[in-house]
Amino acid sequence: MKYTLILFFLFPILGFAQQFIQGKDIIPFASIASSNYLLPSNRLTIDNAHSKLLEFRGSDSDVKKDKILGEYFFVNGFLVSTICESLNTLKEKKYPGINSTYLYLKQDYDPNTQYLSYENRGNIKILIFYINKLTELHFFIKNEKHSIMGSVLCKSVQKNEAQNFITTLTSTIKFN
Repeated sequence: MKYTLILFFLFPILGFAQQFIQGKDIIPFASIASSNYLLPSNRLTIDNAHSKLLEFRGSDSDVKKDKILGEYFFVNGFLVSTICESLNTLKEKKYPGINSTYLYLKQDYDPNTQYLSYENRGNIKILIFYINKLTELHFFIKNEKHSIMGSVLCKSVQKNEAQNFITTLTSTIKFN
């Protein structure tokens, strides 16, 4: 009876555990890579990430909490999202890869309104792209085992800072 009573009181506590990652087959960032910016102390719960998304995109945004994917960090005033997956999982989903994505984006690339950068650092590939007037910047990084797809959200007054930050951020990401 004593143990039943303890379990009865523990169930509500266990039901309200904080969730930091959301989505099928998504791997925690810290389990595959490290960065000076994407630290556990900067990681947000899904609830906090949802609130920040609404703050950055505006209250009329249709972002539903149960539909956001990945892991979120709040760094230097920017909301950073990451979706880390095994390349085997991505192959099953028929993801064409960073190089194909780069070639696709390059077809309609306009240097006056967009930014597009592709780096090949041996076994690590890095793709950064964004439209200059928007407040969401995107990056893809992969090695031979894993892929990190992410974005940096900023407020419109922070666009120039965010453009510098995304380059710095991607240069600090090191696979384990």
